[in-house]
Amino acid sequence: MDINKEIIKIKYIGMDYTKIDYAKCDTVNDTKEKQDDISNLFNSDKKEKQQKQILINFLNYLNSNASRYIVNKSDGKKFDNKKPVLYEEYNDKFMFSGVVGVISDKDFVVNKRDLDIDEDGEYHFDITLQINSRLDKKNNEELSEKPYFLSTLLLDSDVKLNDDNIPNSYDELFDYLLLIWFRKYLQEASIKGFFRTYRRFERNDDRPKGVMDVTRHIKLNMGQQNGKVAYSYRENSVDNYLNHLIVEAYEYLKRKYYNFVANNFDSNYELKSLIDNLKIMIGYPQFSVGELIYKNIKPIAHPFYLEYEELRQICLKILRNEGVSVFDGNTDNETSGILFYMPDLWEQYLERRVFDAFSSDYVASQKEIVVLKGLKDEGNGLITRPDFIFYDNEGNPFMILDAKFKPGWDDNYNVLEDYTKCIRDTVDINGVATGVIYPNNKASDTKNNDASEQYIKELKISNYNSWIMFYDICIDVPYLNIDYNKWKSEFNAGIDNCRQSVKEKVETNKLYYEKVKDSLDSLNKEREAFIHNSSK
Repeated sequence: MDINKEIIKIKYIGMDYTKIDYAKCDTVNDTKEKQDDISNLFNSDKKEKQQKQILINFLNYLNSNASRYIVNKSDGKKFDNKKPVLYEEYNDKFMFSGVVGVISDKDFVVNKRDLDIDEDGEYHFDITLQINSRLDKKNNEELSEKPYFLSTLLLDSDVKLNDDNIPNSYDELFDYLLLIWFRKYLQEASIKGFFRTYRRFERNDDRPKGVMDVTRHIKLNMGQQNGKVAYSYRENSVDNYLNHLIVEAYEYLKRKYYNFVANNFDSNYELKSLIDNLKIMIGYPQFSVGELIYKNIKPIAHPFYLEYEELRQICLKILRNEGVSVFDGNTDNETSGILFYMPDLWEQYLERRVFDAFSSDYVASQKEIVVLKGLKDEGNGLITRPDFIFYDNEGNPFMILDAKFKPGWDDNYNVLEDYTKCIRDTVDINGVATGVIYPNNKASDTKNNDASEQYIKELKISNYNSWIMFYDICIDVPYLNIDYNKWKSEFNAGIDNCRQSVKEKVETNKLYYEKVKDSLDSLNKEREAFIHNSSK
């Protein structure tokens, strides 16, 4: 980066599925050089319009490569085979998409003409965009910095959180995630044993091996008659830079989040023993953090140790984390950050916490159904993937539910597309029930913050169809006006209630389907016979 360049720090905070116009903008600093130029930019009558344009330029830049930053991106199924984006047109407005997280660029360039400034030139921004979950709110209007809801979706199945170690901000949440990933990749890599590589050692003692270092020997031992010899040797050793990096990353996390590491790492005897043994074998500590980062820049290419490559990358992120959260910090111009696709997280959370009440033979997630097989130019048919399909004891599908995260069902608008997909998938399996399951915290306004009450609305398809039942299932997310332990207790009560209610509805529809299945098969045979006879 050119040190003479004027860099303006600016930060935006928005929410998923909300208008980008609502994003809060803060200029972090105003520097001395070009002060008048900067002052004109941020104090003119065009200020709001210019700030919005800077954000749009940044979003357009990110959209071209959004999948690079989304850590839970799937193979296209969840994005309906479209490329993931950070913002899109939704209800005739420019809205943030279902992505949340933090992303930054140390030197983002915006042309002055783009900002309606009638002169040539450009501005350079140290820009950060933080997209929060719209469900992490203190009330109907105020956004909370504490990511209770996002933390629960990300960490519930892996770690135990309480009010003492719930992340206080999005940056801190990503620090926690680095610990979870560190633990995960260390477990996977340790299956191969300790990482070994050839390293050159220099020693000065009375047990020489390898090659004598004459110059160093004269410098260290001449005239001392100490019996020592200066020598060097090369050995395939556990005492190498990567293992020092692993231990240093662990120690850094423990210094920063002692209780969290104690509860979610040290409590695992196997992992704690691995770190303790590694310390003894490598003689920790020996190197500075800066030296370890420099020595571990090169990726691991040995095919036997490929599992250690992910671990190396995580350790570097952890040790580069001081003051910059999840950002790599390896080049000034690199855009870096971490983003999550919320619809994916929500579906996975439902699978763990709601549909775990059913056996794997009874419910399937994202199972392919082939439709219109033999369609012209589509010899193998088309593919549809309902989020959750329920089966009877004979393996016949009878009901589907779709996980929804974007707003719509809670406001009763723009849900026709979701409804159409549910009905289409239900017709595909010849089922008797369908519906959607989604979160919102607007119910808190009318339920006195009692998250244990759940709403499952039974809706008729129309006056002409009483065969298929439609369920509108809402899970309430409490506001964050309370501490995390109380919030989690209320949210869990709602989840438990929902699990029981869904199970009851599924069992009811299963009994109904089994009762009418034989009659339906008989009617289908009559229909085929009727069509066959009519065609003669």
